[in-house]
Amino acid sequence: MQQKTQSITLIKKLYFLLFLICFVSVVLFIYRIITSLEINTPSKNPWKTLDKFTWESNMLISLYTFFYVFKPKYSFMKNDSFFLSVLTYITFTFIGYNVILNTSSLGYAFLKNYNLFESIWVHVICPSLFIALGIFKIFRENNLKILSLDLKNSLFLMMIYVVVYCLYLIIIPYI
Repeated sequence: MQQKTQSITLIKKLYFLLFLICFVSVVLFIYRIITSLEINTPSKNPWKTLDKFTWESNMLISLYTFFYVFKPKYSFMKNDSFFLSVLTYITFTFIGYNVILNTSSLGYAFLKNYNLFESIWVHVICPSLFIALGIFKIFRENNLKILSLDLKNSLFLMMIYVVVYCLYLIIIPYI
């Protein structure tokens, strides 16, 4: 029992550290919205920030880490559906940007200074830390059932957001 308590404490400490690291993403997100409000041209409006899957999945990391550390008793934190969803979304962000867009030269190639820092922060640092900590959490808590039972039960819930976002991407050019 003592080992279980220590491992949960360690994991909570790591998630708190991740919360602090990913809070930088929240600050970057707010800064991006404020600067786009100041410019407010058709190519630089706040919606161009809000509708990016990268920003949305990074905000979900911040939400998950906040609730995991400070409010773990909420009903949606009782099972691992929210955890698996965020893990899935941020994995899409990580692989989609770093593998797909960078191989097609649409990734980091044209970014300089602040934009490069921001992009690496939200596409590499936060996603890779959350993915690594998520895998560590699964194995540390000896919660391998999450990979079978919860994954099967949560698959529908996990994919709702992705499907809605894909539909949005298909429909938005025609609006």
